Amino acid sequence: MIASDLRSSGNDSFAKPTAHIGFLLIPEFPMLSYVSVIEPLRAANRLSGRPLYRWSHISIDGEPAAASNGVRIQTEFCVGTDAYFDYVFVCAGGNPALFKHAPTFSWLRQLARRGVKIGGVSGGPYILARANVLTGYRFTIHWEHAPAFVEDYPELDLRRSLYEIDRDRLTSSGGAAPLDMMHAVIAREHGSTLAMAVSEWFLQSHVREGTGPQRMPLRERLGIANAPLLRVISRMEQTVENPLSRKNWRD
Repeated sequence: MIASDLRSSGNDSFAKPTAHIGFLLIPEFPMLSYVSVIEPLRAANRLSGRPLYRWSHISIDGEPAAASNGVRIQTEFCVGTDAYFDYVFVCAGGNPALFKHAPTFSWLRQLARRGVKIGGVSGGPYILARANVLTGYRFTIHWEHAPAFVEDYPELDLRRSLYEIDRDRLTSSGGAAPLDMMHAVIAREHGSTLAMAVSEWFLQSHVREGTGPQRMPLRERLGIANAPLLRVISRMEQTVENPLSRKNWRD
């Protein structure tokens, strides 16, 4: 796909200003989740022939941010900057339940009041919940963080999906799932033709719906074919936050 093809297909990307994307990198953020958001933006620029997106990196102190694999990303801003952003994605991993940084939470609330589109990737939604910017929105989080999250925020609308786009909140469960989410974002902003070209650029032969499951089916994940046992394990996973009593199991 090249720029002239997009013009001929009636795409209006050339009339839109470049969107500024901010990446707030929480210490020990997951590299794959971060890359799965930023790389579709780069590909969209390359394939459209114009800068549809530009991006900047933000850390809590303005210093380089270290991913969980030790790679450090240079940052241009620190939390609290008054720079203009169209989107800010919070990338977090490790144990986001332990992250406590009042200036970060305050800044995220300021962004929400300004109408900035706010995203959370992998453990990022935990940070958004701590900042109180998820109330009234549906969202998702990586399955590893879900049990602790439900204990902390039972009143919020957590979904066990790959990604959720609810108005100006965009959340992804992490891993490679942001590739699917960004397909939806690019399609919404610049048309399905460009979004499909970006997905094919990354050899993504199947674009998953946001409501898809985060984990493999139990039969494949555990290598078990016994149907009654699979039903028991499935029920255990569904009630891990509130384990069933012996009476419930007998019933």
